Amino acid sequence: GGSERGRSSSLCAPRVWVTLHVDYTSKYGIGVRLSNGSTGVYFNDSTKITLDPEGYRFLYVERARYGDLDLAVGERSSPAEKSDEYTTAVYPDGLRKKVTLLHHFREYLEKESHKQASASVDKASEGLVIEAMEKRIHLWPRDAWNAPAKEELVYVKKFVRTKHAILFRLSNSTVQVIFTDCTEIILSSEARVVTFRDKSRRRRAFTLESVVHEPRPDIMKRLQYTKQILQQLVSKR
Repeated sequence: GGSERGRSSSLCAPRVWVTLHVDYTSKYGIGVRLSNGSTGVYFNDSTKITLDPEGYRFLYVERARYGDLDLAVGERSSPAEKSDEYTTAVYPDGLRKKVTLLHHFREYLEKESHKQASASVDKASEGLVIEAMEKRIHLWPRDAWNAPAKEELVYVKKFVRTKHAILFRLSNSTVQVIFTDCTEIILSSEARVVTFRDKSRRRRAFTLESVVHEPRPDIMKRLQYTKQILQQLVSKR
């Protein structure tokens, strides 16, 4: 009823999600900019790297070899991963090329982010002030800059590109699907929350239950498609 609807609008949206991505899988991999200001790359060899918003600390993730003692035993469902943290000042020589690429991706995505933010401002002069403000808030979430110094670095664990969308599974268990029509679905596992961004780029959070009870065919359709992609992902293993 009304209370469910009220509750759904004040729900906690996911803390970290993909705000921009660039597909360069033809050569290197896919680059992402996250809502907390960090930059990540999922390389073609399935290794992952994420750089903190300050551009100093980074996490490098690769498949654990059986010789490594610190195998992630809990992760039965996916091959165990081994992650190491470094700074851009001190890191293994073998990562030089990947760190260089990470900086290139970061530079490009930052430029794109500024471009999008200023495009929103241009539109505002035509009277679309609220929409422009909303877009800016999504590009520069206010709480991003107050993040604790030692925040866990989130990275892209898996991604799938289909005809209609691109799906990202993040290391914080968030699943995000960006559709070609600019709509977007974010599933946060902790609170069973669905965040939906409509074609006019407005975001709203719902509980999974309320999406079922409140007739939202636009969201249900995309959730069903998301489920199909996830099933594909699981069967691929």
